Amino acid sequence: MRPHLSPTEQALLLSQGGPFASQFLQALPTKIQLEIENLHLQCMIRRRLRLPLVDGFCFCPAHSHGRGKNKSTAQVALDEFGDHLASCMRSGRVQRRANLLEKIWMQVFEEAGGTLVPNEKLRHMRIGVDQEDKRRVEFAVYNLKFGPPLLCDVTQVSPLDQNGLPHPKCAVTAGAAFEVAEKRKANTYREAAQAEGKVKLETLACEIGGRWSDNCIKWVAHLAKYKASSELPHLRRASEFAWHSRWWSILSVAAQRALVLSLIEVDSDAIKPLADFEPRVGDVLADVRYEVGSVVSRLPFRG
Repeated sequence: MRPHLSPTEQALLLSQGGPFASQFLQALPTKIQLEIENLHLQCMIRRRLRLPLVDGFCFCPAHSHGRGKNKSTAQVALDEFGDHLASCMRSGRVQRRANLLEKIWMQVFEEAGGTLVPNEKLRHMRIGVDQEDKRRVEFAVYNLKFGPPLLCDVTQVSPLDQNGLPHPKCAVTAGAAFEVAEKRKANTYREAAQAEGKVKLETLACEIGGRWSDNCIKWVAHLAKYKASSELPHLRRASEFAWHSRWWSILSVAAQRALVLSLIEVDSDAIKPLADFEPRVGDVLADVRYEVGSVVSRLPFRG
């Protein structure tokens, strides 16, 4: 299929692959955080099929575009696929959708047993940062009883630029956009990245198509095992799978919902997370009773 696609379509196809990339389509709507409105679901499917969107803006809501002498206040007409708004930093919607996903990651770490501190300042850590420094990470996680405190930064990146063209290597290499995002975060918080043993900087990145970075996959699996370790021996494996499934479902739904809201919602204040509470273990086990365990294709090899 890929050789017949344009570079843009190849980049988007890779962005929609990987473990748990389509989990939002399998999540059972047992909680409000897992429910998807018809309008939003239609937009998600149209994005995946590369069909024109039917709702949203005609012009970019940003007040200006360009830099320096090329800066223009003229309104920019939006493409019918939503590529411009998915990448436009000047509209403020990229930051808002990341904030929504940040709240869900905080919920996951809190349900796993961590103590959360939103907007933790680097100067509060003993990593050699000047007391006048104003940098802060999106949230810090303490008291997980393994390893140093975590300084977490959440981002949702697009493999395409505002003109719908793929960023370098994104049309040929899966997850190429993650490398750029992780390097950018490491440069922004260089003291935290270099303070081995004292704190650990974690970039939790996903692409707009649904692909998750290896870091995200590793941490959800690690947290599920840690959460289940306090259960009775005969319940640990089932509990681990249940928490693992729950967290991937709410993360996947939140990521796609955040993207859709940033593309078609006229009121940007609507781009906000849905509140939830930590369920009991029995409720989590009941929610996944119809889930299948495999996350890979069960089709036979053809050769």
